[in-house]
Amino acid sequence: MDRIPNNLGPGSPRGGHRPPRRAPSWGGRVLVVLVLLALFAGKSLLGFWVDWRWFHEVGYSNVFWTFLGAQGTMGLGFAALFLLISVPNLWLALRTAPPPSIPVDLRGKVEVIARKTLGPLLYAGAVALSVLAGLAATGTWNTWLLYRNAVPFGIADPLFHKDVGYYVFTLPMQQFTLGFVMFSLAVTLIACAFVHGVGAVSYYDTRKGWNLFGKAVPPGSARHLSTLVALVLAAKAAGYWLARYDLLTRSSGVVTGGAGYTDVHARLPVLSMLAVLSALAAVVWIAQTFARRVTPGLAMIVAMVLVSFVGGVLYPSGLEQVRVKPNEFEAEKTYIAHNIAFTRKAYGLDGAIQTDFPIVNDLTPGLIRRNAATIANCRLWDYNIAEQAYKQLQEIKPYYVFSSVDVDRYTLNGQYRQVLISAREMNQDLLPEQAKSFQNQHLVYTHGIGVVMSPVNSASEDGQPTFIVKNIPPTTATDLKLTQPRIYFGETDQDWAVVGTTSTELDYPGTPDVYRNYDGKAGMPVGSGLSRLALSGYVGFDSNFLFSRFFTPQSRLLIHREITERVKLVAPFLQLDHDPYPVVANGRVVWLIDAYTTTDRFPYSETAGDFNYVRNSVKVAVDAYDGTITLYKADPNDPILQAYSKAFPGAFKDLSEMPADLRSHIRYPEDLFNIQSRKYLVYHMTEPRTFFTKEDAWDLPKSARGAVGRGGDDDMEAYYVIMRLPGETQQEMVMIRPFTPRSKNNMIAWMAARCDPRDYGRMVVYRFPIDNLPYGPSQIDASILQKPEISKELTLLNQQGSQVILGNMITLPLEKSLLYVQPLYLQSDNQGNRRAELTRVIAAYGDRVQMGASLPDALNALFGEGGGGEPAAAGPGAAPTGRPAVRRAVAAFERAKALQRSGDWAGYGAALKDLESALKQLERESK
Repeated sequence: MDRIPNNLGPGSPRGGHRPPRRAPSWGGRVLVVLVLLALFAGKSLLGFWVDWRWFHEVGYSNVFWTFLGAQGTMGLGFAALFLLISVPNLWLALRTAPPPSIPVDLRGKVEVIARKTLGPLLYAGAVALSVLAGLAATGTWNTWLLYRNAVPFGIADPLFHKDVGYYVFTLPMQQFTLGFVMFSLAVTLIACAFVHGVGAVSYYDTRKGWNLFGKAVPPGSARHLSTLVALVLAAKAAGYWLARYDLLTRSSGVVTGGAGYTDVHARLPVLSMLAVLSALAAVVWIAQTFARRVTPGLAMIVAMVLVSFVGGVLYPSGLEQVRVKPNEFEAEKTYIAHNIAFTRKAYGLDGAIQTDFPIVNDLTPGLIRRNAATIANCRLWDYNIAEQAYKQLQEIKPYYVFSSVDVDRYTLNGQYRQVLISAREMNQDLLPEQAKSFQNQHLVYTHGIGVVMSPVNSASEDGQPTFIVKNIPPTTATDLKLTQPRIYFGETDQDWAVVGTTSTELDYPGTPDVYRNYDGKAGMPVGSGLSRLALSGYVGFDSNFLFSRFFTPQSRLLIHREITERVKLVAPFLQLDHDPYPVVANGRVVWLIDAYTTTDRFPYSETAGDFNYVRNSVKVAVDAYDGTITLYKADPNDPILQAYSKAFPGAFKDLSEMPADLRSHIRYPEDLFNIQSRKYLVYHMTEPRTFFTKEDAWDLPKSARGAVGRGGDDDMEAYYVIMRLPGETQQEMVMIRPFTPRSKNNMIAWMAARCDPRDYGRMVVYRFPIDNLPYGPSQIDASILQKPEISKELTLLNQQGSQVILGNMITLPLEKSLLYVQPLYLQSDNQGNRRAELTRVIAAYGDRVQMGASLPDALNALFGEGGGGEPAAAGPGAAPTGRPAVRRAVAAFERAKALQRSGDWAGYGAALKDLESALKQLERESK
């Protein structure tokens, strides 16, 4: 059998072995590294270039450079600090440590390599770590800006008597810097210990060396390491000292915000003791460098550990059980008082005015008519139900969407009216698949158009919203002007678009479709050459963008079109409300967004999630057409906003500069009101003993909502209403939330936040007399279901094939009485026809409950003829006129026809029964 030769072909070297493959040259390796660095740096530089152009486009280039300067200061400063700590110590370690022990047969080249490579490797590691540390420090730019621009709060904490501004602005920077120094010292100590340890292995001079666990340590190494340990202990002492201030933001039992008795009498002294002990330990470690012993220093560390365990764990626990628990209120009352006062300040509750609201229940038809404006603006449309109707009736094309429905108020034809409003936005993802071309998605279908608006209180004959503004292009029979209805920037997460091209944009669909070109100021020029190449990389290296022939010298790229993203880029230090809302002002659509300044460093304040202080300090306006962002100072007295105003001069405008047509639509933000009203459940109690026992604690009322028979009670939501507050002479928009006693169902009080500019932000709480508490929402729910006529009709309506849906219950304070209003909707179970109809309205007063086809009908039944209030003026959105039974019959007939067309025969039968009932009622009334 022949052997297979080792040679693989002609020219193989003798012996059959391959020639050795040449290793890549150092030049080739360097080239690969440079290419990778260029790609990484190129992406970063591209993002930097686009960001700079975008900030310049929106008029906030000074903000961009301030961000960059703060990040650079923190990054470079802390990278340099790391090098300043590590490099001199590494140099000293390499200089003082004995050479590494190497066996005799390996001396020569190995020793030379060891000496030459150890130092460069350690220095390279220090540089690499400094870069990483610097990059991590750039994320604390906000801490640096607040530190540099700190302003006083004018409030001193009750324990250390420092201004609150120290805790909010200065302490975070001190703690970050100290933590960074400790990290740098710890890493340096480990690295230097390694260097000294390598040399100390072969050191046996017991006369000059230190004795450490039976081993001789070189004196130079011992002194160096001992000094580093002393520096770590000194930093630890500073850390213990600063940790005392953190007691003011912790929770401790009944003191839910700030230091309690045990904190002040146990943890605070122990932290002070540990700070002193750590400082003494640092001195001992320095002093023992002359004694060639480490025993005293190790003993100090052991003492610190013991004090930390005994004083930090055992002693506070024992004091809590022996001194605090047996006499808890006496021990904690001072700190409870601090907790109450500072929490109320932190959430703006100290400005709420509490007053009495006597319940008389003396409403008459005359008093109802006196409050006709309040009743005419009572919201009967649930947000979700209205949004469903908007989508089915007014989206018109599949690619249009309504992201949300919001509450606002307008003066229409001379009437101050509360309305629902939603913007019709574009969503290119909903285009048919065959239409999702580059041109369509980015050049043609670029924007939404118009808003839809309807009164909160009325419905059409078929139970749908009656639109004030509707259709495409938007039309209205009121004096509302909407001359620029196009929406290029909105709540929808729209993709980038290019305007000013030869491909005209779809303005709105019609017969035929209408096209036009953008003439606003938004967007950055696409340009040509490198600019176009760079922007194509920014949008994902889209070759269509790079080679498109539709672009012209006037073409501009629109990016960051989702409004919350847009605002967060300009002001990432602000917390944004979850619910931006569109406003028609000066003929344009403008988005208003409430923004907050927060901190978790306010002393003695109870937290709400991840903060314990909040102010609605900024109102943000974003133009839907050109994307202009304007930040208005809504609370110029807020110290955090004052600090940011110093950091970003010119970025904020005074609220007085907001156009009057827009300013009339600012409203008290729902997120803030929800936080404040929940805190007020407990923090309305200002007397420490009452707060401790919680004997006057309140709760949010429960109310049935959703499909009848298919859900439980939910917390009653806060809601906007136009009303005349007690003691006031004119109507205004307020946000309301009722309260009940804890574990009780009666109403105990209600809170109102005023929205109109004249009294904006003022909060008032109306408290009912304790001996005459009115019914609460859950009790009204029970009364509704217990009334035979209502229960029977709900059962009839809730037949198979359809379901009755309960809307939000609204509590209307009128004169010295409470009126409850709850809408009912009827929704088919047919998936093809899920649109709900407003079919009934329930009104309750005292212990009486009535249901009607409309609110005036229910009030007439409740108070007698004339009790329905004065009807709204005729015109768009006015409540339908006519006899209730006629309207009910027409609605049932229209519903029956719709259900017949959809094939929902069970629902069709239920509608016919409803029609029969309405006709019989009409017959009885006509006799």
